[in-house]
Amino acid sequence: MLPRKSGQQIIGQVAAGIFSIRCLPTGMIRVGRASDPATIQTRLWFELRHGTSRHLSLQQAWHDHSPEAFSFEIIERFEKEDGAHIRAYLL
Repeated sequence: MLPRKSGQQIIGQVAAGIFSIRCLPTGMIRVGRASDPATIQTRLWFELRHGTSRHLSLQQAWHDHSPEAFSFEIIERFEKEDGAHIRAYLL
């Protein structure tokens, strides 16, 4: 992947993918998709810290437990070479 300057995204070079968030105390797992999974954790954690997450059960678990009780994992990446039609189908 090419390096990017702050605030810039290189269109077509970013890997799309599937990610999971796990609440360790409860065992709850949320699976999601993102056009740029490398940055999605930052956005989700920001929403959870500020109480603005659209995922109410995840927000409640965040409130009930500490942020350290959560893990984030990128499950699958789809590189540009995978083709736009495959990325569109999978995401």
